[in-house]
Amino acid sequence: DGLYRLTPLGAKALNVLPTLSQDVDDGMLHYVESARSTKQGLLHPIAKGLIYIVIAANGIVFLAALVFFIMALTGGGGVLTMLLTGAMMLVTGVIIWVLVGWLRTVPEFMRRLERKILK
Repeated sequence: DGLYRLTPLGAKALNVLPTLSQDVDDGMLHYVESARSTKQGLLHPIAKGLIYIVIAANGIVFLAALVFFIMALTGGGGVLTMLLTGAMMLVTGVIIWVLVGWLRTVPEFMRRLERKILK
């Protein structure tokens, strides 16, 4: 899309990569594993975990609102109780739906953010 282009240094690095993989010995594998574990420990797993926690919390609120809504229906609760619990179910349902959508995009968003932070 023309958003990125390879610099002369990047082109040189790209040409060197195939020979590097042939020259890696057991002594260098420690560095490769260290880089791999650092990459896996970046921000996006934390963000994804936080999204899961918020989804779970909203799920609990949604279920509690559902229970109160059913109790209001069967126990002759007031209209206000039914409206409030219905609104609570709607709000938490929308929040859960949005957060589930974010789960698909959080890795790429966090990688972009990390690149900006680490610059």
